[in-house]
Amino acid sequence: MQNPLNKGVFVLGGGTAEPDLYTGDFVNVKVFADAWYNTNLKAVQVEGTPPVRIAPLSSTDRRRMLSNSIVDTGTNALFLAPDVLNAIGDGLNKLNPDFMKTIQAAAQSRDGIASSGLALDKWPESASS
Repeated sequence: MQNPLNKGVFVLGGGTAEPDLYTGDFVNVKVFADAWYNTNLKAVQVEGTPPVRIAPLSSTDRRRMLSNSIVDTGTNALFLAPDVLNAIGDGLNKLNPDFMKTIQAAAQSRDGIASSGLALDKWPESASS
């Protein structure tokens, strides 16, 4: 029996053929190394707040890492440097302090928070640039 929730579109590469799936223009991103699609994160922005510039790698980190960001859609984890996490947290807090309270509660919970309890319609649409 087919699951009624199993419907949608999986786009691999391209994307321009599905204009209903995105807004704005495509932006090329230089990949420094393809081991994990290393890129150079320049800024983060939470919708409705100004962009925050991200610090480049320190000289110590440059010796052991290829870049300050990795684009990997095959992982279930999100790792953020302290300045990136703070920039996103500050932006979310400016929009609504309840956003960070929800994130902190989820981080402390072993079971997470059900999406039905998140009021996702109130969250910003994007949190990166």
